[in-house]
Amino acid sequence: MICGIVVDSLPKRIESSTLDQTKLKTKYVKGKIKNLSPKELSIAFKNGKTFIFLDGIFMKNISEDSGLTDLEKDLNDIFPNSNILIAVINDSVDFTGYSYLINGIKIRTKAVVKNQEFLDYGELSDIEHDMLKEIKQVFVEQPHRLSILKLVIGEVQGLALDKTYLRYRDTMFKRKNIEKEYFYLDGSSDQYFIEKYFSRIGDCNYIDLETFEWTIFQRRKLNFKKDSLKEFIYLAQG
Repeated sequence: MICGIVVDSLPKRIESSTLDQTKLKTKYVKGKIKNLSPKELSIAFKNGKTFIFLDGIFMKNISEDSGLTDLEKDLNDIFPNSNILIAVINDSVDFTGYSYLINGIKIRTKAVVKNQEFLDYGELSDIEHDMLKEIKQVFVEQPHRLSILKLVIGEVQGLALDKTYLRYRDTMFKRKNIEKEYFYLDGSSDQYFIEKYFSRIGDCNYIDLETFEWTIFQRRKLNFKKDSLKEFIYLAQG
């Protein structure tokens, strides 16, 4: 289970005089986090990257619109000209989702709950195009699959068709549980996207996070209509 944010940069300079002085009194400790979906806000910096983890931080701050959510606006203000990934993989409630920003522009957002897609914004990523090639090759080798799928989906074209192919890919792997044959089998295409982009942006993997020194705040919830991460990042930088 994972719920957090990775940024490929450090925050811009933050002046204490611009911050909420009450929030600067928030108590915190330094140490290791016990899991990757912590109940308390946890922030770490490593090799010029920033990591912000908190259970629920994605689920309450998502939108299918091209405009940024309040959380995304806050992140873009703190980390201008950066690549930012906000992601969650929660197997206990069968929820997977992510939002990917480049230089303040929302590139891709997706959320799936119990195998039902309820949010899907943006063009396919390079990783998704790789997986799309894989499923198209399956259709070449097993044309009956494509024939049946087309009967179900009807006249779908373009980007919508490509996304339908990817959904079919995930369904096929779950049903068949095929091993050592296709591009990625350990989870859904969305989990694969999160894993690869997390590694690409953060220059590390999930296991590495356990070795980081974190600033762990006595703060379990944030309302980004009125709250900001600025105060906590300021304190974490020490």
